[in-house]
Amino acid sequence: MRIQKDGAVGNLIPITMRSLGLTLDSATRRIVQDINNYIRDFDSNASTLQTMVAAQHTPDVADQLGHLIEAYQAIATTVLNFSAQSPRYGLLKDRQEDGSFTVIL
Repeated sequence: MRIQKDGAVGNLIPITMRSLGLTLDSATRRIVQDINNYIRDFDSNASTLQTMVAAQHTPDVADQLGHLIEAYQAIATTVLNFSAQSPRYGLLKDRQEDGSFTVIL
């Protein structure tokens, strides 16, 4: 957890705990649920946008949009993978053989 000079907490988990009055376990579950919801929303919106663009624009424009969407997905995946593998967060010790993580709180 990072504490700012003014005493403010700069980490999503304690911020969520404080702002929503949640326990550590509840805040962690909420954040994971939110991330999953954001991914689902992005994928749904990307699909809708691709359908609209394909119907209203040239195949070249649709291809460019597809590349843009793939780039955003790659960025998000890279950030999540970095966070999971970074020694800073200590998650590698909780990695399972199938690639999932089991973190005991």
